[in-house]
Amino acid sequence: SGMLLSPNRTFFPLYIQDLGHPVIVLSALATAQQIMGLLGAWFGGALSDALGRKRALLLGQLGALLACLAFLYPALGWIAPLWILSGIGAGVNTVASQSYLIDAAPPAYLGILSAFYNWGSTLGGATSSPLAGLLLERQGFRALGTVMSLLAALAIGLNVLALPPAKGERRAVARRSLF
Repeated sequence: SGMLLSPNRTFFPLYIQDLGHPVIVLSALATAQQIMGLLGAWFGGALSDALGRKRALLLGQLGALLACLAFLYPALGWIAPLWILSGIGAGVNTVASQSYLIDAAPPAYLGILSAFYNWGSTLGGATSSPLAGLLLERQGFRALGTVMSLLAALAIGLNVLALPPAKGERRAVARRSLF
């Protein structure tokens, strides 16, 4: 997720500015996305408990895809809803991924695995931002949005196929309700 979130955060302001929108539009979109992230975190907890960690995580990853898609449609009528709704996904993703890690990690290794989780996100962002900047410089925002959208879809697909359910997830999900 760090590979997608870092370029999104870095280049979205440039995208909005490049399209000729004033800074107040950018600040409104950023604020709305953050507010939706707050709601998404609550939904993420409820969905993790009701649907299971893996399913909630996959739903959260859709938020990254929505943010990437915002770079493909240079009209504010498309950008605003995609960017704002991506905030819900980011909140769901944060809570679901942390819950998944807690459930999946052996308790004796939770601290070090949490560090690796953080490293993965940070290193992903640190490596992808320069590459995304190079792509943006040479090909523009549409190419950036296309590549990032494909990467987001690939991450979702890999997690569907490769990520096992967290320990005890199936039994716990059957006993819980969404709210």
